Amino acid sequence: MRNMQSTFDLTSFKNLNAPVLGAYHIGSMRLPIGRELFGKTFYAIIDGTIYGLKILAWALSGNPSSPRIMYLIQTPTFTRWTNLPDTPLFTSVNDLVKGENKYNTPVEWDYDVFEKTPSELMMVNRGYSSNRSWEVRQSFYYSDYEGKVTDTNTKIAYLVETSQGMFFGLEQKDKCYNTKEECLSAKFNGMDIVDFAEPTIIEIKIEIPSTEVVTRKLVLE
Repeated sequence: MRNMQSTFDLTSFKNLNAPVLGAYHIGSMRLPIGRELFGKTFYAIIDGTIYGLKILAWALSGNPSSPRIMYLIQTPTFTRWTNLPDTPLFTSVNDLVKGENKYNTPVEWDYDVFEKTPSELMMVNRGYSSNRSWEVRQSFYYSDYEGKVTDTNTKIAYLVETSQGMFFGLEQKDKCYNTKEECLSAKFNGMDIVDFAEPTIIEIKIEIPSTEVVTRKLVLE
């Protein structure tokens, strides 16, 4: 199982200049298998020069309903986010020159990635087998209609995977809270309670009218 963590502190994502996702769900897409990418050296032609490069991270970006995958690559002279599907990768300069053994980025379906996530991530599939919709449910609000704290989907501002794991940068909705306890505290702390000083007793009397009782003896002739 991947190491998966979430946070509402987006500082690290912004410092990494990670692409923004801004989605409320993820579904029906194939994701890179990071363990097959990180720590390896690849070769590609970039701006007319052959570079050795390493993949440091990948992230989801762009249209939330149909995000694309961006990669953070490092070369001996620069580091930047790029769209690798437009850049053929090879594992050696010789293969690159000959155009042989092009490296195909290994991927797996979202179901295999998110089927078993840590419980604290609160990720659930709200769709069906043919239409998966994975949501992070870390937003809580008090429903006056239901009279209780209710959870809802949380905005996934960033989704980045590195060699350390997969990280979800979350952004809270208006009037929602990160935990049930925070929501209850905001709703009820300081609320006045108006109650009866003495218990109210309602006495109920039911009168049964009396009737005259007539007793007769049965005589058989």
